[in-house]
Amino acid sequence: MIPACSDAPTKIERTNPFDPEMPGFEIAPVQSVSTNILENREISVSWIDSSIVPTHYVLRKKLNGSEEFISLDTLDRKTKEYVDETGKIFKDTEYEIISIRKQESGEIVFSQGVNSGIEFGDFVSKSYSYNADTTAIVFNWEFDSAWPFTIIATTYDNDLQREIVLDTLSNTNTYTAPTFEKDFQDKYFDLKFFVSDRNNDLENPYERYSGIYHVMEFIPEITNIEVINEGKVKINWKDNSNFEDGFRILRSKGLNRNEAFEPVVIAELDANTTSFTDTQNPLTGFVINGSGIEREVKTFYDIEVFKNDTKTGTYGYQVNFTPPSVTLSVSDLTTESFKLHWSTNSPEKVSQFTLQASSNGNSFFDYKTFSKETFESIETDLSKNSVHYFRIKTKTSKYSNTLALNYASSLVEKTSFPFTNSRNIRFSDSGNLIIVSQGFFVNDNDAERVAIFDIKNNSTLYNKAPIGSAIVGIDIDEQKNLMALASPGDQSFTLYDYDADSIVYKASSVNVFDIEFGPNNDFAYTNSASDEVYKFDLFNKSVKYRKPPFSATSTLRSISISPTGDSIAYNSDGYFRLLNSSNFRPIDFSHVSDFGSTAQKVDYSKSGKYISNVSDFNKAEIHFTNPSARYLLTSAEHISISFNDKYYITSKNSLLNIYELDSNRPVLNQYSFGEVLDLRFSPTEELIAIGTKNGVYIYGISNEKKWSLRYN
Repeated sequence: MIPACSDAPTKIERTNPFDPEMPGFEIAPVQSVSTNILENREISVSWIDSSIVPTHYVLRKKLNGSEEFISLDTLDRKTKEYVDETGKIFKDTEYEIISIRKQESGEIVFSQGVNSGIEFGDFVSKSYSYNADTTAIVFNWEFDSAWPFTIIATTYDNDLQREIVLDTLSNTNTYTAPTFEKDFQDKYFDLKFFVSDRNNDLENPYERYSGIYHVMEFIPEITNIEVINEGKVKINWKDNSNFEDGFRILRSKGLNRNEAFEPVVIAELDANTTSFTDTQNPLTGFVINGSGIEREVKTFYDIEVFKNDTKTGTYGYQVNFTPPSVTLSVSDLTTESFKLHWSTNSPEKVSQFTLQASSNGNSFFDYKTFSKETFESIETDLSKNSVHYFRIKTKTSKYSNTLALNYASSLVEKTSFPFTNSRNIRFSDSGNLIIVSQGFFVNDNDAERVAIFDIKNNSTLYNKAPIGSAIVGIDIDEQKNLMALASPGDQSFTLYDYDADSIVYKASSVNVFDIEFGPNNDFAYTNSASDEVYKFDLFNKSVKYRKPPFSATSTLRSISISPTGDSIAYNSDGYFRLLNSSNFRPIDFSHVSDFGSTAQKVDYSKSGKYISNVSDFNKAEIHFTNPSARYLLTSAEHISISFNDKYYITSKNSLLNIYELDSNRPVLNQYSFGEVLDLRFSPTEELIAIGTKNGVYIYGISNEKKWSLRYN
């Protein structure tokens, strides 16, 4: 007999936390849930559970992602598979298994749910093809599952700007889109695959397969653009369609394609056309913008093929064209008329010429138009009180050079003497003789030559190389048959008898560059590149005075003696300087400024009232000695004042300009027969000696006015 204990429990005490009957026991969920597609839209749901504690399972189902799970069935613990035969299956359908245990106490324990969606499969293959003749497009596809999809075929309606349903298909793997009338609009087809015909939101299909009916092959192909001339362009193309209503030609112009204006339709053509000739000012070429800059405007063509309201084409085709160039010149200048004539480097490109005129050289207007076969115009009945400016262009060229013509005095050639590279011109005191040298700028066969010409008798007195080095400073004493020669190469001053062809006096080891006789030819004066000045006593054959060097520069220099012989003008470092000829002391001439580091010519006028000067090869000055003042002129390399102080002449390259000295008013502008190397007025009359590469030309100023070319 076992004695009873009054405080013993009446039930077995449970302390193991893994005991399924223990209060607070947590049941483990199933290991996995999977789905499988069966026939007839049935879904097999299966799961794995190694636990033995569940008393049953609850299978739940959710049709769409936004819905909650609903109970589908309750299954005993031995069941591990279930077939859903409802057919209610959507794209986002999910299944959930919950393990449940009913404890002895009656308490129900739930596990965490384990979910699984449905894999309806992916495309194994898909393709489409279309027939350009029938416009039929055929789609084919295959999935890696046997789910019977509902397929909705759509296209995009460009007119309605929305999607249009073409057909609804079920359980198929091919589709042929309906044929349509050919045009030039791409057709977009879209097949949308839905899991259920009751859940077919067009914006949210399970899968989609799209195809495009392209019209690329119908685009017209430009074969070439032929520029017949600047007023006629022919466009040729290949017609790649056989159903169009016609073609449109559009044109735009601009500095480049990005900056071109909007294209405009210039022609609409019938179907099956393959060429068009544009004669409506097809090419613009060069134009002057608001800043006065000439820019080339290019031409671009578009070719559109159209059917109904649809179109396609080739766009932005640039015309490859180089505009011609033109030049304008003048000849046959008389008292009543002159002849303008022009030329072009590409006459085959020209369609016409337009001559423009202006009264101020800035604002031009279309004056005359000429055919492409015309190259000259005789101008008469123009106002003789005005300057007339002309330029010419073709439709596309740049403007030519501008010519300015006025009614004025002119230069008349009196005589000429052949002498290569004629420089360093000096007249004799009488004006009858002229002496020139070739200086440093000569060919080897003509080196160190000096020539003396008799203007009155039109004869050559001397043409030899008197000393063995280059000569850059010369002067002539007609009475004594002497010439003074300065040769910086061997640092010598030479007094030479050109009649006897012999040296009279030679000073060596002296820095010389230019040379000039003083009044009565008793003295000769020289200066050097380094600002050194000498006065030679020709009677005693000795150096009278010497001013030491001022600088070490070695640019061109020249010297000039006042008519009274009391002062010496010479230039150095862009200035000209004055010295007292008796003591070589500087004479103040304070208004003179530095206009360039390269000094060139300086020259007293015959009266001594003016001194002309050229500096920096481009700036000319005329200085008034009393009172002190000056004219400053640009674009001048040479300058000389007439014997009576009435005129002065300048030159730049081959252009000659003559002005009245007291008013600075232009008298004439005229081009010479080549580059001017030197020039000088005669000391006795209004004759001008012009030195060029081909010789010395002697001109007079005509009293009879006629049409003359001015420098623009």
